[in-house]
Amino acid sequence: MLYFVDVGLASYLVGIRSSEQLLAHPLRGPLFENAAMSEVVKHSHNRARYAEPSFFRTSDGLECDLLYPTSSGLAAVEIKPGATISAAWFAGLRRIRRTIPDISSAAIVYGGDLSQERTDATAVTLAELTVLLNSLDP
Repeated sequence: MLYFVDVGLASYLVGIRSSEQLLAHPLRGPLFENAAMSEVVKHSHNRARYAEPSFFRTSDGLECDLLYPTSSGLAAVEIKPGATISAAWFAGLRRIRRTIPDISSAAIVYGGDLSQERTDATAVTLAELTVLLNSLDP
């Protein structure tokens, strides 16, 4: 997987010139995921932690966008550009928890504007991602 630290540059390189274009662009999801992963890497380096975030995918289609190492295990994080939280996002995280025994917490980073606690996971906005990462770090 290749991530750009500058999502604006990545957007420009694929021809996106306005926020309206971005909303309808087929690369909106990958660009949003790129923005979140960029924040994870910057957070890690700023804390001189150098955590090795990774993703997970099985041959039968089960995937998790980010496995973030914490002192109590792995945090499973899904990254979704949608502004409305979907129950399907939590279903995927439940499957990940059943598949990987070392998962200690779960979260969703999404394109909405309200962070919230849910039964299965914490849902945070991209702007609140650093707050989530601070809560996961030892």
